[in-house]
Amino acid sequence: MAGQVAASQPTESFEYMLLEGDPYHLRPVVSTTTQNIPWIEPNVLKLKHRIGRGPFGDVCIATRHQSTDDYDHYHEVAIKMLYPIKDDQIQACLSKFDEVFSKCQGLENVCLLDGVSLQNGRVCIAMKYYEGSIGDKMARQKGGKLSLSDVLR
Repeated sequence: MAGQVAASQPTESFEYMLLEGDPYHLRPVVSTTTQNIPWIEPNVLKLKHRIGRGPFGDVCIATRHQSTDDYDHYHEVAIKMLYPIKDDQIQACLSKFDEVFSKCQGLENVCLLDGVSLQNGRVCIAMKYYEGSIGDKMARQKGGKLSLSDVLR
């Protein structure tokens, strides 16, 4: 399943040089990718614990490990684990998610997508982890009221 996330519309094309036989005869090749959703390999996410539950599934905190030759980087992400769906519906779910989420890119107050993965047969949407919730903030305020700027955050 890794790397099989499909998108509904192609992204920008890019060019690279394709070497074919003689190194002095390179020709440019234009290629497009149909993947808008960044794929996260399941083994780089370590689920910690559930921090919430909603109508579409559970929200967990996880550690994402990113590695290069120069460094290892670990950071916390929020994982929205959708309720289980049938295996034959996963690709359709990911395609629909990509279609809808790509329309939201760049909109104000829409969290940036870290990537999508599969964990224990469940579609997982990884996003930046924002500590606390609106409910937590309301509980700390006198009278339980929030300012307009906090609501729009």
